[in-house]
Amino acid sequence: MPYFITPNHSVAFNAKVASSTLARAIIAAFHPEQEQMIQNAAYPDHLGPDNVRWHSVCPKEREPSKPVVLIVREPIARFRTAMAQVGMTDVEAALAALEQGGTVKRPRREIDLRNDVHFRHQHELLRGGTAFRLEDLDKAATYIGLSLPLPQINEARRPKPDLTPEQEARVLAYYGGDAALYASL
Repeated sequence: MPYFITPNHSVAFNAKVASSTLARAIIAAFHPEQEQMIQNAAYPDHLGPDNVRWHSVCPKEREPSKPVVLIVREPIARFRTAMAQVGMTDVEAALAALEQGGTVKRPRREIDLRNDVHFRHQHELLRGGTAFRLEDLDKAATYIGLSLPLPQINEARRPKPDLTPEQEARVLAYYGGDAALYASL
C-alpha cells in the first residue's frame, strides 16, 4: 500500500478518494523534476497536465516514513465508484468476491477484488495518522501544505450501480472498519 512522499507527511494512496488529484497536487508542490517533466510533455488536444493521472510519476514509498495523512470516503459511495472505475455492473458478483474471496471475470481479465486497489479497506492505511473525510479535501490539502484550488482529475465517467438496502448493508458490513473511521471524523 503506497504512500505519496511530501516533506512532512506520508499521504496514503487511497484509490477512488481523490488520489489522482492528490498525486498531481503533491507533484506540483514538492517534486520540481517531475513537475517540469509534466509541464514540458506533449499532450493531445483534449489532454493536459491537469487531466491526466500521475500516480506513477508521484514519488511514493511502500511504508510510511512520516506521519500519515489519509482521506476517507463514505464506504458505499466508494464501492459504487470503484465498481464504475473497473467497469463492473454486477453488484452481487462483486460482493460475493469480497465476502468469500475469489475473482470476478472481466472481458479481458479476472480481478481479485480483495487485492484490487479500488476495493481495499481504507482504515488499514491510517497507521495512527490523521484522517479527513473526502468532503474536507481542501482542509486536508492545506494541512499537507498543498495550494488551493486543487485540480479535479479522474472523476468517474461510467454510471455507478444502484444498490438495494440489503446490498448497502453488506457493503457496510464488509467495510465496517472504514465505516467506523468515516463516522468518527
